[in-house]
Amino acid sequence: MATQRLIPMREPTRNLACGFWRSADRFADRPALDFGQCVVSYAQLRELACSLAATLDKHQPPEGPRLVGILRQGGALKAAISVDGEVVVVRAGERAGAYTVLAIDEDDGVRLSDASGAALTLAPPQQ
Repeated sequence: MATQRLIPMREPTRNLACGFWRSADRFADRPALDFGQCVVSYAQLRELACSLAATLDKHQPPEGPRLVGILRQGGALKAAISVDGEVVVVRAGERAGAYTVLAIDEDDGVRLSDASGAALTLAPPQQ
């Protein structure tokens, strides 16, 4: 069995949501929930969480993109962004709907640009 290398977390990002996203990345195939005969892996729980977030987002008035969370996946920072009724996980340089992700920072949030080139910043989720 491979040894997992623990990466120390900075205090400002230590919360339940960050812990979940990190665990979902590191231990995707491990059980996240165990109800006896019903076991849900971190990968399955992450998929359910994104699906639930997208469903809830569809019932809110469109206000532009919203930052759901910042996670580290495969060593790279990624952002879970709710846009157009869907939650997508993207890294810097990738598109989320009509927006391009310019930068992702755990403390400062996510900088995006829209189709016109106007920049906006999505604050990190409240802890």
